[in-house]
Amino acid sequence: MKIISNLSNALRRFATLSRILPARSNRESRYTEIDIARGCSMVAMAGFHLLFDIDYFIGPIGLPDLFWIVSPKIIGGSFILVVGISLHLKYESMTPARVLPIFRQGGWVLFWAGMLSLTTWLDPSPGLVVFGILHCIGLLTLLSWPFLRFKKFNFPLGLFLTGLAFYISGRNFDISPFWMWTGFQSLEPVATLDYYPIFRWLGVLLIGISLGDWLYPEGRRKFLIKVPKNPISSLLSLAGKYSLLFYLLHQPILILLVLTWKKLAL
Repeated sequence: MKIISNLSNALRRFATLSRILPARSNRESRYTEIDIARGCSMVAMAGFHLLFDIDYFIGPIGLPDLFWIVSPKIIGGSFILVVGISLHLKYESMTPARVLPIFRQGGWVLFWAGMLSLTTWLDPSPGLVVFGILHCIGLLTLLSWPFLRFKKFNFPLGLFLTGLAFYISGRNFDISPFWMWTGFQSLEPVATLDYYPIFRWLGVLLIGISLGDWLYPEGRRKFLIKVPKNPISSLLSLAGKYSLLFYLLHQPILILLVLTWKKLAL
């Protein structure tokens, strides 16, 4: 446990020095349980990517196709739900009509999403990432502004959009492949490794915003919770607090470890 504690402290110092994440407003409320929830999603995502990397670089590991289809949707959905809660907290901490912090946050995520797409385009051997989870979160953050003021009333709209998204899922339309980012697939769909279209996940974000208003009305916690203080919760909180940094670094590190493992096993 001492090793985990030392690793947690080292990562915290490294992340503090990093400038990949934008600076946060001093007025923004931060709740440890939200960071831990986000961190759990990040760890689950890293676990899925580790299995994917082993299956791709070393050989099939025998998991059913349903696992590869459903798991990323559950993990990505949980992360987008927490994004909705976090956007509610950010909105409540800002002065009225101050839209810049939310736009800056969304733009920053989209910038790194573009860098990720460019990287996969330069080396497309594992597959392209055309409109993945980062692209989706960045654009959803920009689109959230007009909905944030409606708070809990976003819940029925979110349910409706989620149901509608399930209805059109898998259907193809006579439109240009350019519109795949919306969720409407053309008759000639584009192959992509990571696919989180806006229309399919906007409803989940709105449910998250309404859940944030229910749990944190006016940005204040309405329930009592005792957050455990131990190395594991500290690591999860750290991963959630610096989730963009975690996302950008975890896959290259995992691929390096898997390739090293493969080389040593030969």
